[in-house]
Amino acid sequence: MKNLIFRIFNLTVGKVVRLFQKTLLPNSRPQGVFYLINQQALQDSAQYASNNFLKAMQFDKREELWSYCLNRIPQLQTEEGGGHC
Repeated sequence: MKNLIFRIFNLTVGKVVRLFQKTLLPNSRPQGVFYLINQQALQDSAQYASNNFLKAMQFDKREELWSYCLNRIPQLQTEEGGGHC
């Protein structure tokens, strides 16, 4: 019975507590080289998207991007000088 109560408590209140721990408490893990590189890449990507927002596109799946590019090939071939997806 204690096991069942603990599991129910953990699945409900425990999730909320862990969410607050992740969002409200400062990150205590050391920031290694790979973490810093990843953060810089995220910032660079966000800045690029912000600067080129009107031209930017977002796809939920890789296959959607491939489909878009493949559908653009005939159109790009007819344009003078070609182009990129």
